[in-house]
Amino acid sequence: MKNIFENITNDEIETLKWILYNPNATPADRFFDDPTIDGRVEELESNRLITISPEGELNITELGRAALKEYDHQKLSSRKHLIWSIVQFIITTGISLAALIVSIVALIQSSQG
Repeated sequence: MKNIFENITNDEIETLKWILYNPNATPADRFFDDPTIDGRVEELESNRLITISPEGELNITELGRAALKEYDHQKLSSRKHLIWSIVQFIITTGISLAALIVSIVALIQSSQG
């Protein structure tokens, strides 16, 4: 079994969210919008993220809710890391450009004097 908190796909997350906001829906309710839902439903059920009632109704489990929460946390953490990397790049580039400008000004002044 795959580690659900690290290897869950975006499509599986979207399916989990759909099930969360549409309790007791069946895969047939989503089939025209998402013809591959059956495979994801099987994967989510095998990982105990959802349950399927005898009538075919889908419901998210507490583990499924935890997977959604963890996914949101990882997404936010990745976004913060990306923003910090961009800030570091801008600061480093700004310092380098300032040093280059100072060097060019110093070179021009030394060639004039």
